[in-house]
Formats: sequence, structure tokens, C-alpha cells
Amino acid sequence: MLEHWSLRRRIFLFFALIGCAGLVAIGGGLWLGYSRLGDPAALSAFVLAGLVAGFALLGVTAWVWMRFDEHVARAIETLSSLMRTRAHAGVDTDLDQLPGRYLGDLAPACEALGSALSESRTALDVAVERETARLAADKLRLEAILRDLSEGVLVCNPAHAIMLYNRQAVALLGAGGDLGLDRPLFTLLRAAPVQHAFERLETLRRAGGGVREGRDLLCSTVDGARLLQARMSLIAGDDDVTDGLLGYVLTFRDITEDLAAHAERDRLLSEFVDTTRRPAANLQTTLDVLASLGDGDREMRRRLQDSMAGEIGAFAAKVGRLADRYDAGRARSWPMSSISANDVLDSIAVRFGQAGAAEEGAAEAPAIPRSGAGRRIEAGAGRSVEIVPAPGIRLHCDAFALVELIALLLRSLLAMGYAEHVRLSVLPNGEPGTATGPRARQGAPGEVCVALSWEGEVLPVAHLERWLAEPLHVGYGGFSGREALESHGTELWPEAEAGGRARLCLPLATAAERVRAAGIDERAEFYDFDLAAQGAAALGDDHLLSQLTLVVFDTETTGLEPSRGDEIVQIAAVRIVNGRVLRGEVFDALVHPGRRIPPASTRIHGITDAMVADAPPIGTVGRRFHDFCEGAVLVAHNAAFDLAFLRRAEGAVGRAFDHAVIDTVLLSALVYGQTESHTLDALAERLAVRIPPETRHTALGDSYATADVLVTLMPLLASKGHRTLGEVLRASAEMHALRRAQARY
Repeated sequence: MLEHWSLRRRIFLFFALIGCAGLVAIGGGLWLGYSRLGDPAALSAFVLAGLVAGFALLGVTAWVWMRFDEHVARAIETLSSLMRTRAHAGVDTDLDQLPGRYLGDLAPACEALGSALSESRTALDVAVERETARLAADKLRLEAILRDLSEGVLVCNPAHAIMLYNRQAVALLGAGGDLGLDRPLFTLLRAAPVQHAFERLETLRRAGGGVREGRDLLCSTVDGARLLQARMSLIAGDDDVTDGLLGYVLTFRDITEDLAAHAERDRLLSEFVDTTRRPAANLQTTLDVLASLGDGDREMRRRLQDSMAGEIGAFAAKVGRLADRYDAGRARSWPMSSISANDVLDSIAVRFGQAGAAEEGAAEAPAIPRSGAGRRIEAGAGRSVEIVPAPGIRLHCDAFALVELIALLLRSLLAMGYAEHVRLSVLPNGEPGTATGPRARQGAPGEVCVALSWEGEVLPVAHLERWLAEPLHVGYGGFSGREALESHGTELWPEAEAGGRARLCLPLATAAERVRAAGIDERAEFYDFDLAAQGAAALGDDHLLSQLTLVVFDTETTGLEPSRGDEIVQIAAVRIVNGRVLRGEVFDALVHPGRRIPPASTRIHGITDAMVADAPPIGTVGRRFHDFCEGAVLVAHNAAFDLAFLRRAEGAVGRAFDHAVIDTVLLSALVYGQTESHTLDALAERLAVRIPPETRHTALGDSYATADVLVTLMPLLASKGHRTLGEVLRASAEMHALRRAQARY
């Protein structure tokens, strides 16, 4: 039992034993002297002498113990904590020798040992970095490939927990919610089709078919909003660890719009047949009656002709409406992508410049600047094109067809002599001149106008139609400019501008970059293949802390006392999986507290009443946060404070926050002892964790800081024998009880 006691407690017991032994020795000596003297009158003198000597001994012993505790025992514990931090947490800060100034050469020896350890670690790191440089490069290439794939990619272990996902998967399935490492796949996709395909492939593998077979399947998101066409392939693993199966790859793409477009075409065909059958029969009957009438039936002929004209007009109107729906459907079904307008302009410059150089001997087109003034491209014979950059604009288009169409228009304008200098620009909707002229339509909020303007006459429509009838490129078959406009659901028209200028207007839809909109951090971790060997076992005390899924969270509130009506105004959290902080898997939400935020609280966290005016209540945010924490252990700095607010809100949330909870304050006390400061700032400084000043006292910033602190503390806890969840929770409970007892006394 004594080996588990702290050094300071054992030294205290040592001095207490010395004091007790001294008291016994003094009492025994005085008793022996009194018994030899044999004078009863001397008893009071002996007792007084014993009391004086005993109190003097106890005072000296206590004074020596206090000095020894301060300058030796506490100094040794401080040095050991600092050495443990340097050894296990990789913190290379200089060792503070002030606490060990009375320990002789011990403090300098510890500093020398720490320096030698740092030098060895540095040399080892250099060697490892040199040997793994090629693997790091391959990793970056893999990440780049996965990031830029047009299809969503998920890699799952045999228990259907996600080990890898790419950015397109985030765009299709959502970020910050159910999609994340070590999250169950079936919170995103309906289970039956995926399980059926996996079982079929597993059966083939166990029958000796290996893992080369793949299987196509259709599946949908849990809410049924998206239908996905997917392909599943198994991944071979280590027979000793994963029973020969690492997991499976699921690649998928959204075919919801494709199916909707095909269904719309089927409906259009059915409606067209129904629309034409009756009018055609009526017209045929009318024509037959007209053919049978004689010259004397003029009134009947006139009525039949009027009836036929009305029938033809109604028929033409119906066909026109069907044609409009067909054109709209064809525009939706044509493959489009999101692309930067500047990238399109760069391609046009290269395409047009190469053609101009081949024909006129002009220089190759220069690159287009990403912002600021435009760049002029010389096309020979005094002709040129000025291309104006369009920063921040993304187009939803068939980029190749658009580039070829605009290059065709530029070449034709210059070759036909309508313009010597053409200006190409992309004008956001709402700028002056983006929707003018007799044929201009009212631009939608998500549209821009690609404008080709020049000084001179307006282009005749007949010439424009002739150009649009030409094939765009031999690689596109007979695909013409007119068909390109129809596939984009747009039109192109000439019009006059002020000041004797003319232009061509081409409205195009814009597209927001979905991955950016999803809030994905560039530093985010999207994979962890160590999850392959982990099954779907329930969370238990024997799980290693370094292999747990943890949710580190923090709250900002209106005040410090939930029992007096203070409420949460912000909740944020970040996930840790297998000892890694996943900076792309975060939860961050403002909460309407249902009361005013005191100015004193606003000065701390910066959240005002205006910021939470449109925020959802705690019931809504709490349910989302509970989903985010499913199957994880909660972690917070001074967790009792944050949990008090969460548990007070359980009635509104409708769920219980009964997760296992780890408090980094108690972990710090376990590692560094109770006499040290355990504030988040002090702990971060001790562990060399940097907290950006602008993120301090924000829920997400403090969550990141606490997560980094916890990951750094893990090896220190393991070195003190606290490796599993159960060990950490039991040690934390003992530390909590000890701190409460000390607070009472």
C-alpha cells in the first residue's frame, strides 16, 4: 500500500514517526529518572519538564518537516512531473531549476538528462522523417486524389464503422453531423442494401473467391432525400488481426436528379402521346368532313375551319408547353460541374490564344490575373481580346462546351470584322447592364452574365444563328453552339450598349462550392485505418484511453449559476478518435437562452443578444449535440460546470446525457499534484499547447485547446498507470473526493 502513496505523504509519516519516537523517548527517560529518584514531590517538575521537552521536540520536528517538504519533497515531485512531461509528452521547454535549488546536483542532472533526451529524440525524429518522406509524399498524393474525385468514397471496417471519407462524400452526405471517423455508416445510409451486398461479397470471399469481386448496388440516405448508385469492393487485411478482411470501399454518386430527369421525360412522352392523339383524331375527322362538303355548304365549311383553327391553336399551345418542359429537363440532365469563372477565363485565353497564334503568328496567350485589371491578348493584324478576371465567382456549367463556344464567338467576331478589340467579362447579376435590351430576361439571384462587348455595330441575329449552328469541336461530335445553350438552359442575344458599343449577353447559373460550404478545415483528418481491427463492442472500462472515441466540448453561458436561471448560449465540441484530434469533425452552435445575456458575460465570451436572436432553443441544439456525442466519452475542462447546464436542459432535449465523463482538471491533478495550478491556460502552458488569444473563451476555441491538452496528457497518464477508461475514471473519482475533502477543511 505504501508504494502507492505520494512522496510527500511518506515523508510526512517519516517525520511524524520521528516526533512520536522522540516523545516516547522523552517520556520514558523522565519516567525512569523519577522512579530512581523516589521523591513524590518531584513529580510535577518531571511532568513540566516532559511537557516542555515534548512541545519543543514537536515544534522542531514540524518546522524541519515543513522546510523539508517545501525544499525537498515538493521540489522532487515538481522535478519528477517536469521530467515526466519532457519524457512522455515531448515538451522540450527548459527545466525550471528554481524548485530544486536545495537538492544539490539533482536539478542540473535532471536538466542534463532532459537535454540529452531531447537531443536523442531530435536525432530520432530526423531519422524517422528522412525514412518516411516517401510515405508522406504518397499519403499526400492519396489525399489529393481522394479530395478531387468526383465520386463520394467511404471506407468502412467489417463492423460498418467509417475509416475514411473524402470531400465529395461530405458534400453528398453532410459534414459536422453523422459523417465522421468511427461513426456508424447506417446513420447515413439505409442498411439493407449495403448489408446485402457486403454479405454476398463475404460469402464469395469465404468460398475462395478472394476480394477481387465488386458489387453494384442502389442505396438511399436515411431520410430518403438522395438516391445513390454505388459499388462495393472488399479490402484484404492481415489474417492474424482482421480475419483476412480490412473492410470495404463504397464509391457512390448521386443519381436523384438523373432519375428525376428520366421520370420527367417519361411523363413528357406520355403527355405528348395523350396530347396529340385526340387533336389528331379531331383534325382528321374535320378534314374528312370538309372534303365531303359541297360548294353550297359555305357556312358549315366556315364553322369547321374556325373549329379547326381553334383546335390547332390549342394543340400548338400544349406542344409549346411540353417543349418548354423538355428543354428545362434536358438542361438539368446534362452533366455539369462547379468551376471557378477565372479557370474558365484562363482556358478561353489559352484556347483563343493558341488558335490566334496558329493563324496570325501571335504570341501564346498569357495567364489571366486572378483579380484586378484585365490582360490583353494580341490576335494579330491589330486585333485583340481583353479578358477581365472574375474573382469569387463559380459557374455551374459544362466547362469544355462553354470554353469552345466563347472561343468560337471571339474568333467569329474578329474574323467577320465586327470588332477589332473585344472585352470579355463576367458580370454578377444586378450590375448595370446585365439584363438590358429587348430580348434580355430578368436575371435570377444565382446567375451571372458572360458579356462580350466591343465598339461598333450590333451583331445581326442571322449571323449569330449561323455561328451557333456550327459544331463546337471535333471531339464533341456534331454538338453545336445552339445545343450547348440548350443544354445549359440559357440563351444568347446581341444588344446595344451606351456610348456606341455593342455586346453579346450569355446568362449562366452560378454554383457555390459545396465542400467549402460544408465547413471542412484544410487540416482535417479524413481517415484512420487503425479502426479496421476494432469491432463493434460496447464501450467498457477495459478500453484503452488512446483508442476511445472522445467528444471534447465546452459551453458558453449567461452566467455561472444554472440553479438561478443561467442558460447556455453556445455549445461547441471536437472529436478525438484513436488519439487524434479531428479538426474537421466539429459541432458549433449558438443557442437562444430565453433571457437576456448580461453585459458582464458578453465581455468574457463576446456573444450578444443580437447574435442569438435567431438561434434555435436548447431543446433543438441539445438533440443535435446528443447525436454528435453518440457512442463517445465526454471530455471537458471543469466538466461539472458544463454538465450542470446540460443535465438541467435534459427535459427540453428529451434525452439524458448519461455518457462517461472525463475532467481534464482532475487529470492534471493526477499528473502534477494538487498544489499546481490546473486552469486551462496554466495546463496549456505547462504542456506547450498554444491557445490563440482570439479563440480563448470561445466554445470552439476552448474545445480545441482542451482536446490538444488531453492528447498530450495521455502518455503522461499511461506512465502513471492510468491507461484504460476504467482506471482513469476510478483515479479521477478518488482525486475528486480528495479535493472535496480538502475544500471542507
